[in-house]
Amino acid sequence: VSPSGDDTANGWTKKTAWRTLSRVAQQRFVAGDRLLLEGGTVHPGSIALDPSNSAGDFEIGSYGAGRAIIDAGNHSGIVIKNLNDIKISALVIRGNGGTTDNDDLLTLKHGILIMSQADAPSTERLRYSNIRIDRVEVSNFEGNGVEIYSFTGTGLGNVRVSNVVVHDNNREGIT
Repeated sequence: VSPSGDDTANGWTKKTAWRTLSRVAQQRFVAGDRLLLEGGTVHPGSIALDPSNSAGDFEIGSYGAGRAIIDAGNHSGIVIKNLNDIKISALVIRGNGGTTDNDDLLTLKHGILIMSQADAPSTERLRYSNIRIDRVEVSNFEGNGVEIYSFTGTGLGNVRVSNVVVHDNNREGIT
């Protein structure tokens, strides 16, 4: 994704990059795909991945000079639900602040939200694993900078958060 890209392009190379994160939201990703944002530039919007648009085994990061900046405004920056093998690296993710007395995890705006949730009761625990967050700066969200949460009947395992800086978030840094 590049501010000089074209949302009608195929998005496979730097020369055929998409222009917006809105175009990213329309894509169905397969295992092994990578979403790379042009470094040193601002990308307004947010990224949300779950089994409806991704098979997992997915990477979100930057290419070129510097880290890409996701300007999420009054939305969460990146939301990952019920996926395995996710890597998020080399990004700056910022919100527009805000304060709230809201305690609802799903409506608070977080910089990065990694969650597992059963959409229907299951006889066995649903487990998701292999999540990596590295070299990311997250700031100015009404919720937490990084929130990792599993609802009843689900679990998250083998999650690693390293070299992450969180600041100026309304709630907590990393939870």
